[in-house]
Amino acid sequence: MTTYSILNREEDGAVDPTDTANRITSPLKQVEWYRVVMDESHAIKTATSKQSKYCCSLSTKRRWSVTGTVMQTKHDDLSAILKFLRLEPFSDTRCWNKLVGKQLHAGGIAVLSMIMQDIVMRHTKTQMFEGSAILTLPPRTQSVR
Repeated sequence: MTTYSILNREEDGAVDPTDTANRITSPLKQVEWYRVVMDESHAIKTATSKQSKYCCSLSTKRRWSVTGTVMQTKHDDLSAILKFLRLEPFSDTRCWNKLVGKQLHAGGIAVLSMIMQDIVMRHTKTQMFEGSAILTLPPRTQSVR
């Protein structure tokens, strides 16, 4: 378990990033993981960020992405998550731009809808499992100070 800011530093390798001859490889990259879970994966907004590249480079058999906000500001936020998940062909930037569009086009909306239906698991407050609520929350209260 680690944080995105640690991954950012790990990606730089050695203390002096210009010293490529003595660059230290991150211990996280030396392990063949069974499962890597990116929690709050919406924090990786672009596939070109250090954190995103680092997460994508980890050797793992399974990849999970957990977030409550798949797209924060634009549809392109999803492309970094799909790249991490290696969801072909959408993890390829050229393919993403062609099928969905850098600027979302009409056919891209249908593609986004199809992707989301296939990869998203959404739970609601009223959802039931085997006759019981999945989540029981206390009543909402407001206080004015």
